[in-house]
Amino acid sequence: MTEAHAACYRANFDDLMVALEKSPTGFHTVNLAGCDGMSNDGTRDFSGMGTIDAPGSSASRVKSVYILDRSSARCLRDLIEAHDGPFDPRTVFRLSEACPGG
Repeated sequence: MTEAHAACYRANFDDLMVALEKSPTGFHTVNLAGCDGMSNDGTRDFSGMGTIDAPGSSASRVKSVYILDRSSARCLRDLIEAHDGPFDPRTVFRLSEACPGG
């Protein structure tokens, strides 16, 4: 996870929780590739950041799409807040391992 992705997630967390509350399935797709609101396909698209990395660069391999429920959304927020050190493309959060019930 990059610093921009982490900052974007924190800044949009409340909007994500509202979207999750309204979701009939209890899940919502979050695309951290940007920061701009809702995409046409209904995923939460934080697209304001844009992408400028060349295909194959380490930053272009950063996981940016998550399918989250309320519990995993909170867990990811907590992992981001507890992270000690810089965020860069090597920063990985494995929700299935780090989150209860993941």
